[in-house]
Amino acid sequence: MVAEPFGKTTQFETPKVESTSSGGGLKLFCAGVGVEHPDITNASRRTKQSEQELCANNGVKDIIEVKVGDDGIVPGQSKATKPLTLTRKDIFLARAFRNTNGWELEKLLRGSLRRLATYLMEDPRNIRWVIDCAFGIKAMERIGDHAGSIARNIVYSVTGKDVRHVSMANLSAD
Repeated sequence: MVAEPFGKTTQFETPKVESTSSGGGLKLFCAGVGVEHPDITNASRRTKQSEQELCANNGVKDIIEVKVGDDGIVPGQSKATKPLTLTRKDIFLARAFRNTNGWELEKLLRGSLRRLATYLMEDPRNIRWVIDCAFGIKAMERIGDHAGSIARNIVYSVTGKDVRHVSMANLSAD
């Protein structure tokens, strides 16, 4: 998204961008300093004490954690407990959230990344700042995905209807 245009339009090599789990990414990040190790990683949780120690032992210093958002939480309960106390308004709001146009959001996200790529091409020294912003944009996209998943799970928990692959036009008002 940002890395490829940077590599193609500057005298620098294309930065390596990988998708990892929280623990896997931090393990790679804390393995050392240099071009063979990532400069940035993202995680769905805070860095553990053991990971901070691994980083320190391998010369990775001055780590900065930036919280971008929270992971999604899916409400669940045992059948042996009192039923959820969600109202019709709760369900309506969950369904209304599904009415957001995902393609429009995708276009906004891609446009933001294109603007970052342009900024990077104008001054390659901004690579760290641009990559931080790109990770932030992707994290916000994941937050939106989690919120949609929560909304669908709430509808299922209350109504028993699976709305994962149902358009808003085909949802009943009940």
